[in-house]
Amino acid sequence: MPKIPKYCIDTSSYITAWCHHYSPAIFESLWKKVGEALNQGIIISPREVLDELERGSDELLKWAKLHKAAFIELEEKPQKILSEIMKSHPKIIDLSIPEIQADPYVIALAKHTDTIIVTEEKSAVDSKKKLKIPDVAKNYKVNCVPFSKLIEMEGWKF
Repeated sequence: MPKIPKYCIDTSSYITAWCHHYSPAIFESLWKKVGEALNQGIIISPREVLDELERGSDELLKWAKLHKAAFIELEEKPQKILSEIMKSHPKIIDLSIPEIQADPYVIALAKHTDTIIVTEEKSAVDSKKKLKIPDVAKNYKVNCVPFSKLIEMEGWKF
C-alpha cells in the first residue's frame, strides 16, 4: 500500500542531483532509494516535471520513465490552487519560454498534498524577471528544501 507523499520534487533537483552532485554511476544506491520512494508514493512530482525532463532526452529521462506513476496529473483541487497561484504570482513563469513550466504545478501539488518541495532554486524576491519556487511557496506555507536535505531527512546512509 502506498504511503502518504512527503516530498514533491522539482525538475531542478532531479537534474542537479543526477548531473552534478550524485551521478548514478557513483551513487547507484541513492538512485535506487529515490526510485523506491517514488514507487511507494513517498516522493511525487506533477506530470509537468516529466515533461520538462523530456526536453533533455537522456539517461535521467529513461530512469524517470521507469517511475512514471509518481508523475501525476493535477486533479480539480490542485488545479484550483494552480489557478490561484497563476493569478496572484504571474511571474512564477517566464513568458518568453513557450513550453509549459512546472514550477507553479509543483507548488500547487505540494500545497494540495501537504508535502515538502524539493528544489535547488533559491529565493530571489527582488528578481525583475521571474519568481522562484521558494518565494511563491512561502506564501502558501509550503516548505522548500534542497535534494541533499531530503537525503538527510530520510536518514539515508551510503
